[in-house]
Amino acid sequence: MNRFLLAILLSSVATACTRTEAASSEAGKSAAGARVEVVSKKRGEPAEGMIFVRFRVENGGASGIGYRGWSDDSPTYTLEVQEDGAWSNYQIGWCGTGLLDFSLKPGAEMAFDVPLPADRKTYRATFGDPPVVTPPVVAEAP
Repeated sequence: MNRFLLAILLSSVATACTRTEAASSEAGKSAAGARVEVVSKKRGEPAEGMIFVRFRVENGGASGIGYRGWSDDSPTYTLEVQEDGAWSNYQIGWCGTGLLDFSLKPGAEMAFDVPLPADRKTYRATFGDPPVVTPPVVAEAP
């Protein structure tokens, strides 16, 4: 399934389901030892109007980071947008159907993609327990 259709499907299902992750509204508050970097930003098909951002997460801490997802590289996350200097929730959550529990063990790493509207606003994602917050990223292709 192409990523655009997946993003639409997940967005529409999310409106009918409960939130599975807590939002992080505190910048820089991430799990101890977790390192997150932007690996790539790619423009989707022109008709999609989306940017796909790939994040890499490394657990440099002493404990695992638990998270829910459909696979180990597809976690649920909350998405926030920065407007007028403040962070606010952009995405309401995920449906729990088919979710599994995963743990990013100490020393392990994973990567995941986040689709964003190509609107040039600044976004960040949060996932896991303890929470891991991605660096802010502007939703425009390089």
